[in-house]
Amino acid sequence: MQREKARFTLEEVRNTLVDLIHEIVKIPREEIHDEATIENELAMDSESFIELQVAVEEALGIEIDVIDIIELNAFKPIVEHIFGKTVKEVPS
Repeated sequence: MQREKARFTLEEVRNTLVDLIHEIVKIPREEIHDEATIENELAMDSESFIELQVAVEEALGIEIDVIDIIELNAFKPIVEHIFGKTVKEVPS
């Protein structure tokens, strides 16, 4: 299998997530940094997770598993995980 080119850059995915978290959780964008964690700085609860999941799937055209996001916990690994989902694998 070969990897197809990503539909979004890492920076575009990061900016999309910052905007969505800002809209959903109502925290200032500058507080959403690479080391921010779900339960602390991002202050996300189960309802906001579902809202974020739907918003990310719609904005980026991908499917994500909330459990993966919870396990990653910090913003930077979450961005990288979601970015990886924007790259499709195609048969060689």
